[in-house]
Amino acid sequence: MIIRGLALLSVGFVAGFILDPVLAIPMVLILVLVGIVGTIASRLIGKNFQRIMNLFDKINGLYRENILGSRLIKAFNLQSTLDESFDKTNRTSYQATVKVFCAFS
Repeated sequence: MIIRGLALLSVGFVAGFILDPVLAIPMVLILVLVGIVGTIASRLIGKNFQRIMNLFDKINGLYRENILGSRLIKAFNLQSTLDESFDKTNRTSYQATVKVFCAFS
């Protein structure tokens, strides 16, 4: 798929320069600008995506711990402690997700 995209891009540039070199130069400049902006945006947002994935993993771990240890939790009255831990992780995950969605909009 990548090779096909590169081939189409190359053929498009060659055809553009053959048909109208004056019009092809701004096309190349715009493509370079879009590439630079896309690279910067993906690096900035990529860190937040990694953070969100780690938070989702932590939430899943809390769910699993809650399900597997439900008898122990009830026996030692730890439900409120686990609820607070889950709420804190969930709030952090929500805030990170909102930041990423705001960056995309």
